[in-house]
Amino acid sequence: MKSNDLDLAPPIAVVDNLTAVPIDITKSKAEMIFDMLSHKCNVNSTTNFSMGNENGNAIFDLRQDISNAHLNDKHISNDKLRHHKFGMDNDSALRILEESIDSNSNNRFSLQYELKKPNCLNSHPIEWSPAGLYFDFWFSDLFPARYLEMWFPSNLIYDRFGFSLDIRIINTQIEHVLFSNGNINKTGDNSWTIEFPDKYSSFSHMLSICPKNEIEIINDIMLLPNNGTNLKLEIFKSKTNSVNLIGIVKKLKTHISQSVLNIGPYIHGNKFTCFVWENSIGRSMEYEGAVTTLEVDLKHEVFHSWFARGVKPATQNDSWMDEGWTVYNTDEAISLIKPFSPSEPPVLLSSPDPFNRVTPGNSYTDGARFFAGLAAELGYENLNSYMNSFYKTYHEIPTTTKRLESYLIQQSGNENLEKLFNRFVYGRSENI
Repeated sequence: MKSNDLDLAPPIAVVDNLTAVPIDITKSKAEMIFDMLSHKCNVNSTTNFSMGNENGNAIFDLRQDISNAHLNDKHISNDKLRHHKFGMDNDSALRILEESIDSNSNNRFSLQYELKKPNCLNSHPIEWSPAGLYFDFWFSDLFPARYLEMWFPSNLIYDRFGFSLDIRIINTQIEHVLFSNGNINKTGDNSWTIEFPDKYSSFSHMLSICPKNEIEIINDIMLLPNNGTNLKLEIFKSKTNSVNLIGIVKKLKTHISQSVLNIGPYIHGNKFTCFVWENSIGRSMEYEGAVTTLEVDLKHEVFHSWFARGVKPATQNDSWMDEGWTVYNTDEAISLIKPFSPSEPPVLLSSPDPFNRVTPGNSYTDGARFFAGLAAELGYENLNSYMNSFYKTYHEIPTTTKRLESYLIQQSGNENLEKLFNRFVYGRSENI
């Protein structure tokens, strides 16, 4: 079992008379077969997991309709894998495995299902086109259950696990290309295997599949300014998108170089992958060493490979940090130094709900304003120095709001920060 992941999990809860126990996924694998003739995609998945220190019912999520399931080679009926409401958001349900499992045991469940439009808000279906297959993981942190659990059995973001994915597209002569931040091995015509590292959480994985003739691609190399090593750049877009990819490459090199020099090392291997959406249909999202983005959001999304997918939130209640800090550093309209006023009302950025599945919408505004207030309290240069050292210390460890608060107090010696966090992060009516 990986150390510390379950330490960050939500507490065991009794839900609908079931003892819902968080699990630690140790390894997951899946096979996807896209059939261009029937317009169906069948999935076989296997998930290995460990229980914690108490007996109970394992919890996980998958937003597909399961057709067949086994636990440790024993068949499980679908009515024992139902979604149940957790937390305050009706859309943040989790599946409970209604079979009691021993504490500290190692287990395996296998699921089969036809991949369809995920059962979650504003999800995106597979696109079957005469020109070929279009498929994108389409993650979002603004709606619940919009990470890997849309497509495969997965966990809340406290958990890190390796994921192996086999993909085949059959019954077509159309050549497709696949882009991912995982380690890709092309195994044949329209077939690949991808290995995602065991440091990934459910929000880390980037995948996009497109017909080759419909895509414009630029492959380039840049030298990282801190150590002179090569970083491969993989930039692509639809041919219908009028954006200039050469200009995107220049901007990408600038943004990556600035983050390396200003924050710390690039930690996502030797590749950065970037898909540029058309303004009319796209949306922007960060992954580890990868982005799918509108041109206007490129700097913001690249920054997230340092804060969000470098320093990772341990729970969705900690995700305000990376959005607030990213906006603070990439939006030129933000006031970088703005003292707090005693008349400002309390602000809630970190929810008390341990099963929250959504980044707070006010993270972009109130989160950035909070860091501007910290800059006034600590000094702009000091704040940047503390945040950069925080990145260097915790970039491989899912981290919490409390850890950031404690770190800033320790580094600065300023005990007043506790009051500021209480009022402008936890939403408490405390005088400042």
